[in-house]
Amino acid sequence: MLLTAGLGFKPQHFDEAVECDAQGLWFEVHAENYMVDGGPRRALLEALNSRHPVSLHGVGLSIASPQPPEAAHLRRLVELARRVRPVAVSDHLAWQRWRGGHLHDFLPFPRTRQALRQVADNVARVQDALGSRLLIENPSLYVDLPGHQLSEPDFLATYSSAPVTSASTPRPTSTICLSRLSARSISLGTPAIPIALARCSSTRMTPRSPNRSGASTPG
Repeated sequence: MLLTAGLGFKPQHFDEAVECDAQGLWFEVHAENYMVDGGPRRALLEALNSRHPVSLHGVGLSIASPQPPEAAHLRRLVELARRVRPVAVSDHLAWQRWRGGHLHDFLPFPRTRQALRQVADNVARVQDALGSRLLIENPSLYVDLPGHQLSEPDFLATYSSAPVTSASTPRPTSTICLSRLSARSISLGTPAIPIALARCSSTRMTPRSPNRSGASTPG
């Protein structure tokens, strides 16, 4: 099936979502909201997934951290991905973990060559665990940090052009999903998916903005 428009899913729009029969419609959800062993929230996602493809957008892998992704968190993400078979898995090129704590934000980092190696290693760990490509959203930047060795375009271009090699097997790099897109398509590691508005009976569901790679605050 050719995927067209993607919507950020919110549980309050569940009925409209499952009743919508637009061809190619898919939904993005925050992975962490469904990384549970069961219960009503997991049942909600599985019911949605039985009607439409789902993309998992993570907010907690801390890809740019000098530490590897937290093992239990990654394990729950892999378990969820195996259950719902998402069309894509994504996360932010930022960090949250520091000295055993988790900061609930997308924190920027100096774009150094060491950071580039750390990002590549962390992405390789996630991709090896998932058995598939990881999409990453370009870096958060709240302040102009000192210590950059590379511009943002150079950092992303260098990363995306170099192979990510893990301890087990070389894998292709993850796809860079830019927050500000000039083209009318995004890449999910497969042929480009055109951005279009789904023609659904409900007008209350908020389409994913073509200017953002992340969903509009998905559920």
